[in-house]
Amino acid sequence: MFQSNLPLNCPPTDAHEDEKWLYRILKSTSVCEEEFENYVTIYSHKVEYKKMCGAYAISLYELKEKAIENAKKNPVIGTYITKILIKPQYGKLHCGNTKTGHYNLWLYTTFDASKVEHELIEPIV
Repeated sequence: MFQSNLPLNCPPTDAHEDEKWLYRILKSTSVCEEEFENYVTIYSHKVEYKKMCGAYAISLYELKEKAIENAKKNPVIGTYITKILIKPQYGKLHCGNTKTGHYNLWLYTTFDASKVEHELIEPIV
């Protein structure tokens, strides 16, 4: 069902399928599979991530400003931003922090980045 073997009680019980526009920080100007890898995949050598539910999800933001703010604090995560239409068939979505509008999305195995509807990719200045 999910792309990764998730830890116990992951995703949270209040995570749900939804359709909404959210912002994603990208490393390149291409919306491809590599732009949707979770921390467990990217940092496979970090054993502590394997126990963290959020590390199996990808990060998204409700507000463009919050995504840009986060990317500026940590430029290694990416220097581009795009608005993506998240669809129910992509996975389970959870707003982990209503103050920052940060969402986690645990992707299903059927997720295909090439079919993601998105708006203009722009550099974070």
